[in-house]
Amino acid sequence: MNITKLGEKIREKKIIGIGEATHGQLKINEFRNRLIKELITKYNFSVIAIEDEYSCVKRIDKYIKNRSENFRDGLKGFPFLNKTFIRLIEWIREYNKENDNKVSIIGFDCQETCLKVESKLDRRVDILVKKLDKIGYRDSIKRINFRDKCMFEIFMSQYDEKKKYIVIGHNGHIHRESYDNKTKWFGNYLESEFGEKYCAIGNTFYSGEYLGKDMDNNYRMGKVSIDVKGGLRSGIYYIKRGENIGERGIYEGTVLFSSKEPNKTFEKMEIKNRFDILVVINEELPFTPLIISKMFL
Repeated sequence: MNITKLGEKIREKKIIGIGEATHGQLKINEFRNRLIKELITKYNFSVIAIEDEYSCVKRIDKYIKNRSENFRDGLKGFPFLNKTFIRLIEWIREYNKENDNKVSIIGFDCQETCLKVESKLDRRVDILVKKLDKIGYRDSIKRINFRDKCMFEIFMSQYDEKKKYIVIGHNGHIHRESYDNKTKWFGNYLESEFGEKYCAIGNTFYSGEYLGKDMDNNYRMGKVSIDVKGGLRSGIYYIKRGENIGERGIYEGTVLFSSKEPNKTFEKMEIKNRFDILVVINEELPFTPLIISKMFL
């Protein structure tokens, strides 16, 4: 895929969201690493914001700025517990040694607190974490709306208008417009705040495998096989507003899947005006997890 052309197309944007159809994919992680390096080295992007815990990611930021820090304690979100993302962290650390700590990494999620509550923002996030914890997963609409509103608040509390940002998360968090009238996602807030300065890059695949947590087997890690007939070919699709490139729809999943009915956890979604660009990488592969620990059992 032509990363150079893509970089040229989006270089003037202030914020670029890079989504993934599910958590647990290898090829989109590799593609994302290449694109991030292109944006950092050529177009002055200097902050990577990830769908992981605000206070935990502080440890990763210290590590990439050549400080003595156990950065793996800062990785809590399943999407980043893989060797491909670690290679990106190590690359940024080396890049920062030669470029005066140019690149930062921030977290904007609010499901857990890792470090001591010290600053005003620390205290605010700690309150949000506790409030979110009181909303059960069964009340999914309420939880999504609260969590993603908090994500935006945490992101904007760290935002510096002099810098350019790369945002990493699931398609659902980074898309510009919601696919229903019930939920308002993080990317919807970015769209409202930044307009055309925000670029949302979605992702899908129609064949291959990804790694997830099996709801039917005590949430143990497992590989999910997908084979959707008649999907889009692999490639980068540049979407005009209102253009429906996928009348068949695009497919998305989550970190959770059902081994009894795997295709029901990989669902067809409308594209509408959700993305400016769609990256399709078929014959997807599961990423290699960083560690095997109790959190996966």
